[in-house]
Amino acid sequence: MSRATDEADAYDQLRARLAEQLVDLRAQFQEAVASYSVKVQGELAEAGDILTADDPTPLSRRERQARAQALRAALARVGSLSLKPGKGRRRDLKAIQELARDLARELAEW
Repeated sequence: MSRATDEADAYDQLRARLAEQLVDLRAQFQEAVASYSVKVQGELAEAGDILTADDPTPLSRRERQARAQALRAALARVGSLSLKPGKGRRRDLKAIQELARDLARELAEW
C-alpha cells in the first residue's frame, strides 16, 4: 500500500466519523430544544393557569390595587417584547424564558 492510499483512507475515515458525530449532535440538539420548549411552555402555562383561576379568598382593596399594578407592569413587559420568531434568535428565546420565569414566580406568590 502506498502512503497516498493510507492518507486517503485516513481522510475518508475522518470525514465519515465527523459526519456520524454531526448526525448524533443534531439529535441531541433536537432533544435539548424540545426539553427547553417544554420547560418554558410549562412556565407560561403555569402563569396562565394562575391568572384564570378564581382567587381562593377575597382580596382587600389594597391587595387588588397591588395586583392590578403588577398586571399592568406584566402587560407592558409582554407588549414590549420585540420578537422575530422566523429568525430563530437566541435572544428572543431568552427574553421569553425570563418573562415566563418571572411571571410564574411572581404569580405563584398570589
